[in-house]
Amino acid sequence: MHPALHPDIARLTRQVRVLQGASLALCAALAAFVTLGFGPPTPANETRVEKFDEITVGRINVAGPDGVKRFILSHDMPKAPFAGQEIERSVPPGFAGMIYCAPNGDEIGGIASADGMRIITLDYADYPIEALVLASGGEGERQGTTISLKQPPSGAKVDLAAADRGYKTLQSIWKSGLDGDAADAEAERRALTDPDLAEVLRHRKMMVNRIGIGVDPKQAGITLADRDGNDRIVMRVSDTGEPEIVMFDADGAEVARIPERKEKP
Repeated sequence: MHPALHPDIARLTRQVRVLQGASLALCAALAAFVTLGFGPPTPANETRVEKFDEITVGRINVAGPDGVKRFILSHDMPKAPFAGQEIERSVPPGFAGMIYCAPNGDEIGGIASADGMRIITLDYADYPIEALVLASGGEGERQGTTISLKQPPSGAKVDLAAADRGYKTLQSIWKSGLDGDAADAEAERRALTDPDLAEVLRHRKMMVNRIGIGVDPKQAGITLADRDGNDRIVMRVSDTGEPEIVMFDADGAEVARIPERKEKP
């Protein structure tokens, strides 16, 4: 090595050692920051748990390891997840709720509340149709409670995309000014040439209430319906405390009563 280079080499060597020392000090400081600020890394076989005394949020999604949502809690009623789609709900504004989902992400029930109404539901599998609805509502001495058991669905699964398009058409018919029966007749007529409207009507016809149980300040009763949703047997205790059973035909005409109706003079 050339002698004239010795002072430069010595100076560079000292500078390198100073830089090495500074680097070591910086690394030590970073290690301390990570350790004190975040704690040791969580072992792979342990679950890290954080504790909160209180948390305020607008929505909470609880998902499984595969990312599929199993519970959704929201201040505003979320859309219904089913078959990979988000279905609009026909509920008034102001509903808050929690929905619970099957492992495939389909909604299978929920809890909802709004002013003057509380609802708990269970749904059938593979169809976006309720199986049981428990509801309470009203204010003060006008409160009441009902339980509804729905007809189990059958037939081909609902084409949700077609039903969604058909529902928009059905809404336009409802808003056209026709009364209930006339609107239904118009929908049935147009469904003959509109497959989307036909699909939403088929879906709605699956939603048949078979058993209804209700109580209010005046009476309590149970209603049994046929497969078309027509009330056929009504058992109740009236506001006077008198029990009765009334039977109807499919057109709603009374065919029998226990006890028999007392004729007025």
